[in-house]
Amino acid sequence: MGEIKSALEIAFERTKDVSADKKLVKIDSSIKEGKKIISKFLDDSSVSLDGCFKNIEQDQIGNVRKGMFQVLMQNLVLPKEQFAIKKINRVAEGFFKIITDVKRIKGMMTQLEGFFTEYLSERERIKEIIDKQFAKRLEAKEEALSKQLGSPVRLNPASDPEYNKYMSQAYGQLEQRYNDILTQVKEELERLFKAGKK
Repeated sequence: MGEIKSALEIAFERTKDVSADKKLVKIDSSIKEGKKIISKFLDDSSVSLDGCFKNIEQDQIGNVRKGMFQVLMQNLVLPKEQFAIKKINRVAEGFFKIITDVKRIKGMMTQLEGFFTEYLSERERIKEIIDKQFAKRLEAKEEALSKQLGSPVRLNPASDPEYNKYMSQAYGQLEQRYNDILTQVKEELERLFKAGKK
């Protein structure tokens, strides 16, 4: 029993200087609270940000805003469908709550909406071009398989590895171009956030 006690004493001696810094824990907790607030807001259109700082300690509001900002930035991504563009209005509302330059944010969000619409149009145009290019190849494959199996065969282009490879490369190049611009927008938002917190 004495050996166990001395081993515990040794362990406590080694860890007594490694006590959790209460200030850091509080900051981390506040950032997580901000993430929670904005995630709820983005997921549920009935949720409002009015009064979201009411129960937050004054010295932690900046950290809550930081958490909110991080989640908003994560939600600024290239859309895969038209519906996703509508989310930009919700994200903009979030930025209005934590950045003072509302006029600049409004302008940026309007531009982003157009930018995202343009991106989706480009994606659709690329798909149409690749579909046209592969239509004859797909037809030839369908014909060959139909002869081989003795009954008509219809192939889905998405099941063709070559088609998928071309589509993936084309989408990848498009995303790279548009992500470069989106990165610049995010850098500007970061600058605005640091310059003028509410």
